Amino acid sequence: MQDLHATTYEIAAGVACGVAVSFTPFVGLHTVLAMIMAFIIRASVAAALIGTLFGNPWTFPFIWAAVLFSGESFLHSSNIHDHTNFEKLFSSAFEMLKTLNFDGFMQNIWPILYPMMLGCIPFCLISWIIAYIITKKVVIKAKEKQK
Repeated sequence: MQDLHATTYEIAAGVACGVAVSFTPFVGLHTVLAMIMAFIIRASVAAALIGTLFGNPWTFPFIWAAVLFSGESFLHSSNIHDHTNFEKLFSSAFEMLKTLNFDGFMQNIWPILYPMMLGCIPFCLISWIIAYIITKKVVIKAKEKQK
């Protein structure tokens, strides 16, 4: 087994950063956001990159639906988007930003993105704590076994 040189905190906090960032609707920026977050709190950037793997094609649909529902609940919105096509939403958002079509972005993307940004906050906080606790226990056991 490879020697674990980073501290238990650095590894656990790094993984937690990656997992937490996976709950944000900023698809395509998760890696960068996790690295920045890990750097700021002096966690392992490599562990943060591993943590971002929590967000993947199997988990994203559930994550996005949950954060959208949560955000719309916070806003007391009557526009619950039951059948949002997230693939189309994110590809349209990318195209609109790429072509600097801010009017189209504000009319078509923002009404869904804004609730998702609000709704992801509790998921990010809770997932960070859970991922930190679980990873810390795993790292402690791995380091004990290594000795």
